[in-house]
Amino acid sequence: MSILDIREIAFSDCVINAEEIAQLEQEIYAEDKVSLETAAVICEINDAVMGNPNDASWDDFFMRVLSDALTVFDGQPEEKIKFLDEHVTVDLEQDSHYASYVMYHLK
Repeated sequence: MSILDIREIAFSDCVINAEEIAQLEQEIYAEDKVSLETAAVICEINDAVMGNPNDASWDDFFMRVLSDALTVFDGQPEEKIKFLDEHVTVDLEQDSHYASYVMYHLK
């Protein structure tokens, strides 16, 4: 199953389960590195499932994919900020774990 297939399932039921996360992990990490395009799709999935009863591993998986994409991205910090601003919906006051990841990768 492709990343886009899983995105469609997440859009339809607004939940991501352990099997879907395992499939995403296999698909994403089969590539040499995580691209910003892949991270953007993961952000779309996160927007669709946010606040719902997802598998407990989703948040860490989401952060890892985002972190890996930002790590290999060679652009300027301003470009990373623009990507995050355009693709990530999160309340930084409520999610300090996410804020820590973001601040680490903007150095």
